[in-house]
Amino acid sequence: MIVTLDGSKLDGTFGGHSTLRSLIDQVRKDFANERLVVSVTVNGERFVEEGLDQRLAAPVAEQDQINLESYDRTELVADALREMSGRIGEAIPKQTAIAEKLNKGDTPAAIEDIGEFVLLWQTCQKTVVQGCDVLRTDLTANDYQGAALRDHLKDLADKLRDIRDALDASDFVLLADLLHYETPELCRTWQGILNEMAEQVSAPKQSAETAKV
Repeated sequence: MIVTLDGSKLDGTFGGHSTLRSLIDQVRKDFANERLVVSVTVNGERFVEEGLDQRLAAPVAEQDQINLESYDRTELVADALREMSGRIGEAIPKQTAIAEKLNKGDTPAAIEDIGEFVLLWQTCQKTVVQGCDVLRTDLTANDYQGAALRDHLKDLADKLRDIRDALDASDFVLLADLLHYETPELCRTWQGILNEMAEQVSAPKQSAETAKV
């Protein structure tokens, strides 16, 4: 069996593994250190995310060639946080546009846009939770912009609840006001929080690399 990690062939015996998952666990332990395996190619077929979950339980054979790609945990989380910050920044001017649709009576289009906005925030929350899981660290206790992240998350949940309540009540005047006056500031706040989180996540690694110089 041939096993590579980030393009380099690994020296070792891998034939004793019954599943792809157990083989990857050995590679993580012996070669990957704190890096995270992000994609797997088996005999030329590449698996990521959803497809990989099913493939992990499948058996491996002696004649297989398995190519693994890894990513530094801190870099992965920091990049995800910065990307999320950028997406939220792009959403800022869209809030005024949604409010204008509501004020003009174009309610169906506005509600569709609001659905996408709420989905963006759900993705943001998921990114933070997954970042904690990947780093094996609770980031919610850290301070960002003068308050603990868990407090910012509570404020976010409250704002989203206000939007939901306005929708449920069909109070489109209140909904337009929320989107025009409050959610843009919420976006700006979280854009800064996510960038600050990314810097804090990267800081220990950058300090260690500086110490080596």
